[in-house]
Amino acid sequence: GSEMCIRDRGNDLDNDIQGYDFYLGTSSSSLNAEREAISAQQVTLVLIPNTVYFWQIISKDLQGNQSASEIYQFQTQ
Repeated sequence: GSEMCIRDRGNDLDNDIQGYDFYLGTSSSSLNAEREAISAQQVTLVLIPNTVYFWQIISKDLQGNQSASEIYQFQTQ
């Protein structure tokens, strides 16, 4: 498979981000939790070649607030 590194830089008004949940799927309507409660801002995955993927990050802070990114897409080669 193809190895892919995805980076996201969360932003929080009071700068207390606790972690991130990373969602990935081959359809924007059915994303799966690929990694949960991660503290790193990058994720490396092994993916299927010639496949369109969709991904989203949900940031969570110490107050229990969460914020979802847009859903992005890319295609592996």
